[in-house]
Amino acid sequence: MKTLQVVKGKSVFTEGDNQQPYIQFCPEKTEGEVVKQVRGEARVNVLSSGAYDVSFIKRIRSAAKVLKKLLHGCLSKTKDGAVQLTIKVFNPESQDVPRILVNEAYEAADYYKNMIEQ
Repeated sequence: MKTLQVVKGKSVFTEGDNQQPYIQFCPEKTEGEVVKQVRGEARVNVLSSGAYDVSFIKRIRSAAKVLKKLLHGCLSKTKDGAVQLTIKVFNPESQDVPRILVNEAYEAADYYKNMIEQ
Protein backbone atom coordinates (compact mmCIF):
# COMPACT_ATOMS: atom_id res chain seq x y z
CA MET A 1 0.00 0.00 0.00
CA LYS A 2 1.40 3.41 -0.92
CA THR A 3 0.34 6.90 0.15
CA LEU A 4 -0.82 9.10 -2.71
CA GLN A 5 -1.63 12.36 -0.92
CA VAL A 6 -2.09 13.79 2.58
CA VAL A 7 -4.56 16.68 3.03
CA LYS A 8 -3.94 18.97 6.03
CA GLY A 9 -2.84 16.06 8.20
CA LYS A 10 -6.41 14.75 8.38
CA SER A 11 -6.93 12.54 5.37
CA VAL A 12 -4.69 10.02 3.74
CA PHE A 13 -5.39 8.98 0.16
CA THR A 14 -3.83 5.59 -0.36
CA GLU A 15 -3.72 2.90 -2.99
CA GLY A 16 -4.39 -0.58 -1.65
CA ASP A 17 -2.98 -3.94 -2.64
CA ASN A 18 -5.65 -4.31 -5.34
CA GLN A 19 -4.66 -0.93 -6.88
CA GLN A 20 -8.00 0.60 -5.85
CA PRO A 21 -7.70 4.04 -4.22
CA TYR A 22 -9.45 4.61 -0.92
CA ILE A 23 -9.60 7.35 1.70
CA GLN A 24 -8.60 6.98 5.30
CA PHE A 25 -9.92 9.73 7.59
CA CYS A 26 -7.90 10.39 10.72
CA PRO A 27 -9.40 13.32 12.67
CA GLU A 28 -7.11 15.33 14.96
CA LYS A 29 -9.85 15.61 17.60
CA THR A 30 -12.10 12.73 18.57
CA GLU A 31 -14.75 14.87 20.27
CA GLY A 32 -18.34 15.00 19.15
CA GLU A 33 -21.19 12.69 18.32
CA VAL A 34 -20.82 9.32 16.66
CA VAL A 35 -22.34 9.26 13.20
CA LYS A 36 -24.78 6.47 12.36
CA GLN A 37 -23.28 3.92 9.95
CA VAL A 38 -24.53 4.17 6.37
CA ARG A 39 -23.91 1.53 3.71
CA GLY A 40 -24.18 2.04 -0.01
CA GLU A 41 -22.51 3.72 -2.92
CA ALA A 42 -21.49 7.35 -2.57
CA ARG A 43 -19.37 10.04 -4.16
CA VAL A 44 -16.91 11.80 -1.87
CA ASN A 45 -15.43 15.20 -2.65
CA VAL A 46 -12.66 16.67 -0.53
CA LEU A 47 -12.98 20.44 -0.46
CA SER A 48 -9.99 22.78 -0.40
CA SER A 49 -10.62 23.37 3.33
CA GLY A 50 -10.17 19.64 3.99
CA ALA A 51 -13.87 19.10 4.65
CA TYR A 52 -15.74 16.21 3.06
CA ASP A 53 -18.79 16.44 0.87
CA VAL A 54 -20.52 13.04 0.57
CA SER A 55 -23.37 12.43 -1.90
CA PHE A 56 -25.11 9.07 -1.66
CA ILE A 57 -26.27 7.44 -4.87
CA LYS A 58 -29.70 5.87 -4.73
CA ARG A 59 -29.73 2.42 -6.27
CA ILE A 60 -32.53 2.00 -8.76
CA ARG A 61 -33.99 -1.45 -8.43
CA SER A 62 -35.91 -3.22 -11.11
CA ALA A 63 -39.65 -2.91 -10.73
CA ALA A 64 -40.42 -5.58 -13.30
CA LYS A 65 -43.29 -8.00 -12.75
CA VAL A 66 -42.41 -11.57 -13.75
CA LEU A 67 -44.93 -12.93 -16.25
CA LYS A 68 -43.34 -16.36 -16.80
CA LYS A 69 -40.29 -18.11 -15.40
CA LEU A 70 -38.25 -19.97 -17.98
CA LEU A 71 -35.58 -22.63 -17.63
CA HIS A 72 -32.75 -20.12 -18.27
CA GLY A 73 -34.45 -16.81 -17.49
CA CYS A 74 -37.78 -15.05 -17.35
CA LEU A 75 -40.30 -12.98 -19.27
CA SER A 76 -41.35 -9.84 -17.43
CA LYS A 77 -43.16 -6.53 -17.79
CA THR A 78 -41.22 -3.48 -16.64
CA LYS A 79 -42.54 -0.51 -14.72
CA ASP A 80 -42.53 1.63 -17.88
CA GLY A 81 -44.71 -0.92 -19.71
CA ALA A 82 -42.06 -2.67 -21.79
CA VAL A 83 -41.89 -6.46 -22.18
CA GLN A 84 -38.49 -7.88 -21.29
CA LEU A 85 -36.98 -11.29 -21.96
CA THR A 86 -33.93 -12.23 -19.90
CA ILE A 87 -31.94 -15.36 -20.69
CA LYS A 88 -28.81 -16.42 -18.83
CA VAL A 89 -26.96 -19.60 -19.79
CA PHE A 90 -24.42 -20.98 -17.32
CA ASN A 91 -21.55 -23.09 -18.62
CA PRO A 92 -22.16 -22.25 -22.31
CA GLU A 93 -19.26 -24.43 -23.50
CA SER A 94 -21.15 -27.62 -22.67
CA GLN A 95 -24.51 -26.52 -24.09
CA ASP A 96 -25.98 -25.61 -27.46
CA VAL A 97 -26.52 -21.91 -26.71
CA PRO A 98 -28.19 -20.92 -30.02
CA ARG A 99 -30.77 -23.69 -29.60
CA ILE A 100 -31.43 -22.66 -25.97
CA LEU A 101 -31.91 -19.01 -26.97
CA VAL A 102 -34.32 -19.85 -29.79
CA ASN A 103 -36.35 -22.34 -27.70
CA GLU A 104 -36.69 -19.97 -24.75
CA ALA A 105 -37.65 -17.06 -27.03
CA TYR A 106 -40.33 -19.20 -28.69
CA GLU A 107 -41.67 -20.34 -25.31
CA ALA A 108 -41.80 -16.75 -24.05
CA ALA A 109 -43.44 -15.53 -27.28
CA ASP A 110 -46.10 -18.28 -27.16
CA TYR A 111 -46.88 -17.48 -23.54
CA TYR A 112 -47.16 -13.76 -24.25
CA LYS A 113 -49.33 -14.34 -27.32
CA ASN A 114 -51.73 -16.57 -25.34
CA MET A 115 -51.77 -14.07 -22.47
CA ILE A 116 -52.82 -11.11 -24.61
CA GLU A 117 -55.41 -13.16 -26.52
CA GLN A 118 -57.29 -14.02 -23.33
